[in-house]
Amino acid sequence: MTPTTPVPPKELIDVKAQTAPMVHKVPLVKRDARNNHAAPLPPATVPALILPPPLPTEKLPVEKDKKLSEENVLSSSYDSESESDDSSDDSDDLPILTRRGVPDVSKVLSTFKSSIPAANATTIPPEQGEALYKRIHHLDRRRATMTAEERARYPVFLETGEEESLTAISPEKREHEIETLTQTINESDVPIPANLRRRGFFLGQKGEYTLALADFNKSLEYDPFNSDALWYRHQLNLLFGDVQAALRDLDGITDTNRQHLGAFQTKGRLYQELGAVKMAVVNYSQVIKLKPHDADAYFQRAALFEQENEMVYANEDYKMVRSLDPTNGPAIRNLAVYSFQRRLWTDSGDAFTRLISLNPNDVEAYVYRARAQAELGKWEEALVDLTTAVKISPSEPTVFFHRASLLRKRNPFKAIEDYSLVLLLDDTMLSVDAYYQRALLYYTLQQNECAVADLQTVIRMAPSRAQAHLTLGILYMRYFNDLEEALNCFNQCLSIKPTQTFGYLCRGDLYQMMEKHLRTNEWALNTHKVRKRVKTAGKYRDAEPVELSGAAILEHYVELGIKEYSRAIHIAPYNHVLYLYRGKLLLNLGRMREATYDFQTAFELNAEIAQTFMQRALVLSFQRKYAQIIEEFNKKSRLETIEDAQLFILVAKARISGGDHEGALRNLGEALKFNKREPEVYLLRGICYERLRDWPNAIKEFTPCIHLNPGFSKAHYHRGLCKLHLADDQGILDLGKAIKLDPDYFDAYITRASYYQTKAEYSLAIEDCNEALRVEPTSIRAYLLRGACNCRLLSYDLALADFTKAITIDRTAHFAFYNRAVTYQLMKDYENAVKDYSIVMLLCNDSNAYRNRGLIYWKQGDTENALLDLIAARDAFPEDSTLAALLGVCLQTLGRLDESIEQFCSAIKLNGSMREAFIARGNVHAQKGDVQSARKDYLRVLHMDPQCTEALVNMAYTLQGEGRRKKAYDMFTMALHIDPHCMAALEGRAVIQFTRSNYFGALIDICKALALDNKNPEYLTNRGVVYQALGDNVSAMQSYKLALKADPNYAHAHLNEANMYFSQRKWEEALGRYNKTLTLAPTAVSAYLNRGITKAMLQDLPGALEDFNTAGQLNPSIPETFYNRAHVLQLMGRQQEAEGDYTTILKLSPFDSMVYNKRGTVRGHRADMMGAMEDFAMAIAQEDNWASGGVAVAAN
Repeated sequence: MTPTTPVPPKELIDVKAQTAPMVHKVPLVKRDARNNHAAPLPPATVPALILPPPLPTEKLPVEKDKKLSEENVLSSSYDSESESDDSSDDSDDLPILTRRGVPDVSKVLSTFKSSIPAANATTIPPEQGEALYKRIHHLDRRRATMTAEERARYPVFLETGEEESLTAISPEKREHEIETLTQTINESDVPIPANLRRRGFFLGQKGEYTLALADFNKSLEYDPFNSDALWYRHQLNLLFGDVQAALRDLDGITDTNRQHLGAFQTKGRLYQELGAVKMAVVNYSQVIKLKPHDADAYFQRAALFEQENEMVYANEDYKMVRSLDPTNGPAIRNLAVYSFQRRLWTDSGDAFTRLISLNPNDVEAYVYRARAQAELGKWEEALVDLTTAVKISPSEPTVFFHRASLLRKRNPFKAIEDYSLVLLLDDTMLSVDAYYQRALLYYTLQQNECAVADLQTVIRMAPSRAQAHLTLGILYMRYFNDLEEALNCFNQCLSIKPTQTFGYLCRGDLYQMMEKHLRTNEWALNTHKVRKRVKTAGKYRDAEPVELSGAAILEHYVELGIKEYSRAIHIAPYNHVLYLYRGKLLLNLGRMREATYDFQTAFELNAEIAQTFMQRALVLSFQRKYAQIIEEFNKKSRLETIEDAQLFILVAKARISGGDHEGALRNLGEALKFNKREPEVYLLRGICYERLRDWPNAIKEFTPCIHLNPGFSKAHYHRGLCKLHLADDQGILDLGKAIKLDPDYFDAYITRASYYQTKAEYSLAIEDCNEALRVEPTSIRAYLLRGACNCRLLSYDLALADFTKAITIDRTAHFAFYNRAVTYQLMKDYENAVKDYSIVMLLCNDSNAYRNRGLIYWKQGDTENALLDLIAARDAFPEDSTLAALLGVCLQTLGRLDESIEQFCSAIKLNGSMREAFIARGNVHAQKGDVQSARKDYLRVLHMDPQCTEALVNMAYTLQGEGRRKKAYDMFTMALHIDPHCMAALEGRAVIQFTRSNYFGALIDICKALALDNKNPEYLTNRGVVYQALGDNVSAMQSYKLALKADPNYAHAHLNEANMYFSQRKWEEALGRYNKTLTLAPTAVSAYLNRGITKAMLQDLPGALEDFNTAGQLNPSIPETFYNRAHVLQLMGRQQEAEGDYTTILKLSPFDSMVYNKRGTVRGHRADMMGAMEDFAMAIAQEDNWASGGVAVAAN
């Protein structure tokens, strides 16, 4: 049979026209009762005027018809400067020896360095393998760690010495032995492993490593646990660079022979080379176990521990090394450096002495021993060591540097010579240190010009040396009177090292010197311009100079001095002198409160000032040590009779501050015995009663206070406050009197503003808040109160500004964040509201914040987060039926239907007339398929409210789901009689009329719905479908475009628009729309299928095949998918795969004659003549049966 011609591409559209393999349009389909319409919940009660959004209108996804051409795509919702200064920079007064750091001991730990690139390498180049082998099995290393007997027991190939060689055999005899072994092996039917091992050893000794490896491999096939073969083979694997294989061989040895010293030692060295520290430690530990007196194993393990910073274990191993090998220099050096680092100067000196005895020319040991002796005050011995080091290595600059540091105070001129020699011998950072130290010496010798020259050199060589800038600035300020240059130096120092306390002090002193200089020089003051420093990009720079008045300039420099002291205090908060200096400057500016605080802090840090009891009590009062005041007063009262009313008053104040109001009343009673005309006594007694919430007695005490001193504003304030607590509105008059007597009485303004707020007189409250903020511009309470009043007046922007200002003042004020979040929520700015509620939760556990944030999440569609927040808030609101119902809706949305029903039942139990909960529970029952229970809930709602359209609509949906369209139609119509603007009923009735082919009636209903909501993309899309059904493709396309204009991300509109382009053969436009559809809805099978057809028409066969594959994976029960994919496979010449797809179609649709015909064609291409004939026969039989009205017969 001649193969047939491939089917042309156009057949993708024409051949299956009767079954519509692509989705040109999707009609409206009936709704079921799985996700019905719900009525809105009533407003919930939340703090600060929050009105939660209504319960959303829930709709069910539409049913899918069995035919692909009726697949729904129009459902209402789619399912789916590290600083480099040395420590010598930290102080002008350096130690005798400059601390330049201790070298890393790991530099002297091992002679053998790894050249393997990575610790997890399995193979390395052969040349590196041979080098690694030589490092692991180096002859000197073996001789140092193994006896002759051990070397003979664990031989290696590359040993050349007679005593270490594998055997003492001549090359001629070796060749003869190889020949003999080869003949024996060839004649033997079963190879003898011993012969293979022996020949392999001789071949390896000869250098023929490949043949030797083959013999050892074969030997191990017959004797896999032979240690000798594994030992030799690991050497060959190392020579070939196969490190992993070598390790496997060594593991094989140690698994069967735990006494094999050579294997453990080799593994330890290999892992050490590879950087696998822990594995190396394990193997060296085994070596130590087998050979407890092996100093090398302890040494190597110590080096590994030190590499891992396990210094305790490392030191223990070094200690063992020193006991086993007292001449081990690296181990002794470790002890010396370890002791030096921990300032154990005697131990360090002794250890370095041992090093020097082993190597009298060890310069570094002399230097460190000298430094240790200097720390012990042994100056002569240190000087001798450093001089010896100079004699051994006269070109070593470090030695001269340390000797200069030692001689700096004893012989400064010799020290300068040594620093100068350092400069001649070294051009690294050591020379920078030498310049700096020499500058300090010049400064000590009062050679200030030379000191300035050296410091300038230091800055030129190391601009980041902060201490050099600082020292240079001090020289300019104190000795050259160059204040501007000094200021530049201090600025540079602090920009490099912002934590330099002394720098801030120097700059503060400099500002005071500048202020003093300008105050005594009128001409300079009149011509001076101020350069203010501004911060840009994280750095300070000088701004353009500005002209100020003379007084402003002086005040400016005083303020700068205060700022510098404040920065210094921030860094050194326990220096009481700094507080006294700053307090003095603050007093000069008249800032009494801040100065008092500084003096109080200074007293706390150094209280040895007061002499008399009264003075001491005042100081202790500044320090808030009220208990100590009372204790000392009690001691004084037991020793002598007290008749000083002021002393009783002072102690009473301490008791009030400590919370002992009854004790304060007793002291004030004693004060009244000595002075009944003192208003303060009555005021304090009234405050005590006020704190005890005894309002009438408090008023009785404040009244005589006012009689004695009618201008005492504080008494008026407290009496008015007590009257307000007794619900006596006359108290507001006392508050007004207090404000009249003292226009800056902050508490009176705030209290009156709170009273006005409770009376809903928000404008008056805002006026009082403004006055309060005039007095205390940083009062958080005033901003919160004014913001709340603005919020009540719907002035949300002003409220936001107040709450934001409160947050700026105190970042931990959770009330400010909460109120701002409430304001954002009222403004429907949900993103910012969520942020602020989240901050509130970080600051405190506020159930109201959880509740309000849950409402926002729910409104935004973030059901999971809404559920979490509402659950967190549920325990705080156990009687809130609305919250319980909302929890049920969230659970329903997440598919947790049983839990949802429980929540709705709880809401109904709390509020039996809550119809929204009944409807929502009915929705869940319908979603579970329990239609009867759903209808019962809907009927209960209709019994409570026969005019409830939501219950009628949902009842109609349940009837529609059962196919009772006439009854559902009547229910929708009834709902529309009650509420002609019920969009859900209009949409539902339009769906039913569409399914009954009453397209004109469907168009009328959907247009009415659009008249009520002309921006609804679902309604617009469905109207387009109705227009298509009426044959008006132009209006249909306009409807789809309007839907996309209303919601550019509405996938169904994109898909239907793509299908229209498809039907018009506008392939590029259709492809673009399908791409957009799949971006929004990645599981839309019809979109993949139609896009695949589109790509095939555009000759993109691989792309088409990919789309058909995806469609088949998403829904393997659609025959059209496999039909189109089979056709594309035919075009691509993949006939066998095409035949498989046709076979799959026949399993899904066994009576399709066209598919038999197609498969017969494919089989013809594949030269399967019998199969092709059978398929053609079946195709003819099926057509004849259909033509005669008979029953089609499926193929066997």
